[in-house]
Amino acid sequence: MTITPLTTKIDLVIFDLFGTLVKYGLMHHPFRQLLKWARENGRQPNPDDARKLMTINSDVRELSTVLEIFAPNSLIDKIQTQIQKELNSLSLFTM
Repeated sequence: MTITPLTTKIDLVIFDLFGTLVKYGLMHHPFRQLLKWARENGRQPNPDDARKLMTINSDVRELSTVLEIFAPNSLIDKIQTQIQKELNSLSLFTM
């Protein structure tokens, strides 16, 4: 096996496994709400639901379709708004 060296220098890599670098101002748990709604409306949870929620790059409407969760538009819109509010509330911990 041949390993090709990087052509650009990496100065810094940061991993935040324990939420120590980014502070949430708001936490609505939007994906938990979506899964809860689905369960309350007869959809059985799938073992890979969480993985799909966290790895598929799409908006909530498309993501819910992929997961075969057919929530009302009002819930999808609410969740999308909550995600945006959470993202806007993120800040870095400072020393």
